[in-house]
Amino acid sequence: MSRQAIGFNVIIDACLNMLLVSLTRIWKENHVDLSAAAREGSCSTIDDILEYIATHAGSAITIPELAARCNMSYSTFSRLFKQRTGRGCKEYLEYVRICKAQNLLLFTDLSLNYIASETGFTDCSHFIKTYKKHKGITPAQQRKIGLPDGSGA
Repeated sequence: MSRQAIGFNVIIDACLNMLLVSLTRIWKENHVDLSAAAREGSCSTIDDILEYIATHAGSAITIPELAARCNMSYSTFSRLFKQRTGRGCKEYLEYVRICKAQNLLLFTDLSLNYIASETGFTDCSHFIKTYKKHKGITPAQQRKIGLPDGSGA
């Protein structure tokens, strides 16, 4: 550009702006939703949701609420979440809660009722049933045997 006539860079900028305006008009005429296309191509919103789940797993979290946080429909959110994590959102949330519960079982003396409440389960029996489904043993058995390698807590 240093060898070009004065104002050459302004002409290039103007041409690029005209190109962008033309593309935007064509997309609008063809009803292309640019915001949805940008969301679907990006995992940053799903990554934000994964962080949100990690920090709020003890709270009541619903999938429609998570989809709304991303400004996505339920079906789009569910599809992108599964693509990103390899699990459905409900399954992933349950997994995070069970992992947090396992840490509390192994490294604290907190009661099962407190752990169930702290990790977002509606009651202790639901917690025990879900824990056994994922780990193959009850929370009380987990606490008794200790760490998964058998070395104790």
